[in-house]
Amino acid sequence: MGEGLRSAATTNYATPRLRTKFGERAFSHAGPDAWNRLPEAVRQAQTLQTQLHFKKLLKTFLFNEFF
Repeated sequence: MGEGLRSAATTNYATPRLRTKFGERAFSHAGPDAWNRLPEAVRQAQTLQTQLHFKKLLKTFLFNEFF
């Protein structure tokens, strides 16, 4: 006991099935998709201190990705 769910070991979120290309712009799809594409190190924030670290990692990742 105490093992939890297999899905608890990962920080990925399920994206809903889409029927149209237009659905990719919906937040219900775009949000989890953007989160899942972040590096695992960025997604590991669990406490306030690591949340501040999350912001720094996210900002660094986004600057490296787009500039």
